[in-house]
Amino acid sequence: MSDNKYEDLIELTIPFEYRDIAKQNHLYFNFKTKKWLISSDHDNFENLKTMFEKVYLVGDYELKDIYKKNGAKWDENKKYWYTYKINDKLKEYFLE
Repeated sequence: MSDNKYEDLIELTIPFEYRDIAKQNHLYFNFKTKKWLISSDHDNFENLKTMFEKVYLVGDYELKDIYKKNGAKWDENKKYWYTYKINDKLKEYFLE
């Protein structure tokens, strides 16, 4: 066992509004990195990893208010709005 108890865990970015899902699945929160941690042998690993993958959104500038209202965020580097796969409210705009 290593000295760092988080070394063998994988970081997941889980938005604050979905923290209860992380807690229900017994994930660990690393206060230093502000990321949730999961073991690759966790029973629900693949499902949780997929739910919290970043998805970019397509559409015109006029949709910005709809995006914001439904929890999307602006990626300054890529110049696209994004959300997470778990966000069904914006599924029709997913750039997949």
